[in-house]
Amino acid sequence: MTAAQHGDLPVITDVAREAGVSYQTVSRVINASGPVRASTRARVLAAIEVLGWSPNEAAQSLSRRRTVPETPGAETPGAENPGAVRPVLVSAAPGPTPASLDGTADVDETTPAGAGDDASAGGTRPSSLVLVTGGSGKLGRATVDHLLAEGHRVVVVDLVAPHRPDVPWTRADLTDPGQALEVLSGIDDRWERPDAVVHLAAIPAPGLLPDATLFATNITTTYNVFAAARRVGITEVVWASSETVLGLPLDVPPPSFPLDEETGPTPTTSYSLSKTLEEEMARQFARWCPEMKLVGLRLSNVMAVEDYAAFPSFDADAALRRWNGWSYIDARDAARAISAGLRHPDRGADVFVIANGDTVMSRPTAELAALEFPGVPVHCELGQHTALMSTEKARRVLGWVPAHTWRDHVPGR
Repeated sequence: MTAAQHGDLPVITDVAREAGVSYQTVSRVINASGPVRASTRARVLAAIEVLGWSPNEAAQSLSRRRTVPETPGAETPGAENPGAVRPVLVSAAPGPTPASLDGTADVDETTPAGAGDDASAGGTRPSSLVLVTGGSGKLGRATVDHLLAEGHRVVVVDLVAPHRPDVPWTRADLTDPGQALEVLSGIDDRWERPDAVVHLAAIPAPGLLPDATLFATNITTTYNVFAAARRVGITEVVWASSETVLGLPLDVPPPSFPLDEETGPTPTTSYSLSKTLEEEMARQFARWCPEMKLVGLRLSNVMAVEDYAAFPSFDADAALRRWNGWSYIDARDAARAISAGLRHPDRGADVFVIANGDTVMSRPTAELAALEFPGVPVHCELGQHTALMSTEKARRVLGWVPAHTWRDHVPGR
């Protein structure tokens, strides 16, 4: 329904919707404030004509203020650097670990025609320059590869170099608010201010550092990234939350299966507490800055293809992988979920469970649940290997479904 159809005067978001771009792209066209592909400019101008929209000077001034990064000032995060402790990469440790209204794929004149058109329902094209923190870890590598394949430009912030030489990177300690602000503002000889941030850098599991140190590192790193994004005007943020907020490890049986976004949060460790509070922090940042989108992915245990050879050995002891209900997520599917989060058009903060559709086991799921979780009701139909984590919300809202399974990589499975 257009603005004319519902009787209201058209606004910039109506133009963006009609043209299939973001309001930022409309702003760039009317303000001549940045490069926009000729085909995109034509769509925006056609939408303006169809809707009869007349941008006034006040609206243009507001748009200009939103597209110019603020000068860092008193609100710059001021937490002290913990010192020797530095964030490490998100990886497939035994704990945790979707184009967007930004529309800036249309800005880069060098973007190949059709790149990034893999939009979810209701979405638009993804951003053209994406900064990935923790981009050298297991999930980071898969994410960098996937975003590049979609036509993005990708840059990495990490403590070690990326796995491919064609990706610019800068080493930074994101527990330092100044360094976080700098890398999101732009780095000389590396990149300009990014259009979007994928935040994966963290201590990836309980026990890798003392509890208080792990908590302080994760919560400070994520705060610094969120605050820097808000400060410099980056409104597209996808970040790694964790399945652990659902009550993992499942030493205390859950009230029911499947586990989904309505389960918990029930943190049981300093790690899962940090992720639980990061989710609340995202909601508050979205309240402070309504134009921001912060998509949190409650990622299951991230696995790469080379990890699958060990899966058949899990069958010998059902209790070995009981801690997360025998769930996992293929790193390639997790990267696809990140891309779907970038394309997701809604503003605000939201979280999604991201897990594969099957378990890590060869044994039937019903048998496993009866053995390890007797008396826990199962409110879904169980096939032979149905996962006990539900990704229905991600399917419905982000248009994401897992495409890979370990069984395709292990003979006879």
